[in-house]
Parts: sequence; C-alpha cells; structure tokens
Amino acid sequence: MYATMGLLAAMGLGCKLASSNIKESGHTVIQLQEHNGGENAILLHYGANFHFTKELIRDILIDAKTGDYLLLQCETNLIDYAMGYAKEMGMTVVFNTAPYPPHVGNEWKRQFPSDWIIANRSEAEYILQHVCKADPRDIGTEASMQEILSATGTKNLIVTLGSAGCRALLKDGLDSHYFDVPAFTVTPVDTTGAGDVFIGYFLTTLIAKPGQFEEALLMGNAAAALACTRKGALCSTPTPEQVCSFRSKTDCSNVDHSKH
Repeated sequence: MYATMGLLAAMGLGCKLASSNIKESGHTVIQLQEHNGGENAILLHYGANFHFTKELIRDILIDAKTGDYLLLQCETNLIDYAMGYAKEMGMTVVFNTAPYPPHVGNEWKRQFPSDWIIANRSEAEYILQHVCKADPRDIGTEASMQEILSATGTKNLIVTLGSAGCRALLKDGLDSHYFDVPAFTVTPVDTTGAGDVFIGYFLTTLIAKPGQFEEALLMGNAAAALACTRKGALCSTPTPEQVCSFRSKTDCSNVDHSKH
C-alpha cells in the first residue's frame, strides 16, 4: 500500500483520503497471454478493500461539493451506499463495473443510482443478459445500449471494446449522442490497466472541457492504446504530454457520431 501511495504522490496525485486498517491487503493475480496481444485475466482476492464502513465513506466525502465526481468500481464493499450518499450531496456518480458487475437483476436502478456506467465488453454483455434479459451478442449497438440505459436508470453509457475502440450513448440536455470511436492502432504487449487509463483520461478531459464528448473519448482511447504498449498497470500509465504526442502521430479520425 505505502509503495503504491509513494508512486501516486510522485505522479502528483493526492493521497490524503487513503486509510488503512488491521485487515490484510487485498491482492490480485494477473494472468497475461504474452503471445495473444497481451490479453489478461485477473483473479481478485478481497482484503482490507472490502472492509469499508458507512462512517468512513461519509468521512471521505465530507468536503465533496455539488457537481463533484465520484468514481466507483466493484473492488470494494458498500458501493451502493456510497452512490446513494453521493447523489444526496449532488455529486455526479460514475460506475465502472470492473472487475465484474454485481448480480442484482431488476434491483439495479434502486441499488446503483449512477449517472454514468463504463463497462468493458464482457461486463456489458453480462448486464445486457442478466439485467436487461436481452441477447448479449448485440452489445455495442445503439439499440442494445439504450436497453442498458433503460434497465439501469443511468443517463450515460460507455462500452470499451478493446481493439474495436469504444461506443458511447450520452445525454446532453434533451439530446442523445451516439459515438462509435475506433481504436488507435498499436502492437499491444499488456492490456492490464488499459480500462482504468481510459476512464481516467476520459473523465479528466470531460471535466476540463465540459460537453466535449468526442475529444474526451479520443483522449481515453489514445491513452489506453499507449498503455497497452507497455508492461504493468500503474507504471504503464502515460503522461498527458505522451498522449498528445501519440495522437499527433497516429490517425483516428473516423468517429461516427449521431445526435437524436
């Protein structure tokens, strides 16, 4: 934990909200297919990360303001409580359904009141099949993404598709925007953490440039592609300067955007 916090601090990230307890640290085992484009499978063992309390969550969010963003993933407990509490405070809740969506079926709307869902292909297929009761093979189409929005109650959905780029169905006032954003072409060596890099760059770009969905999606795609050319997770995260340089040398201009 402390080594990770040191790395984060060196990258200019604040760690003041990090806490520890006497429980053992959770850990993962990452299986990497070196001869198959760096694809991976991750085994997660819960530890201290699954011992959050409601009091701790309230303390973490004590300085949060209306309009602030809360990004949550499934590696911790009480994500439903954190979402509900954040929504009461007027925060924007982003739910990354990694490492796998919770099995709640028709209770999703009540338990997970998020403004955004960001899922990879397998996670989105799971939601489509088990929450929407629809054919998971349709994932990525505008119709299937609309089904997920309706079933989960969220306003915005992004599905990351690896080498096929990403698809997004987003709300901007009364308008809906569907984006089909191709991936940047690279030779991947390790896909571990690519989804996390995508989300980080997408959200920071969108917060800095409100409403510029296409630019945020392109930044996320570019950063994730660059991360896949390096081994490791945290250490493979590119800097903004590296991402901008990569984009200037690599074409990804065929974005399909429709507005309704």
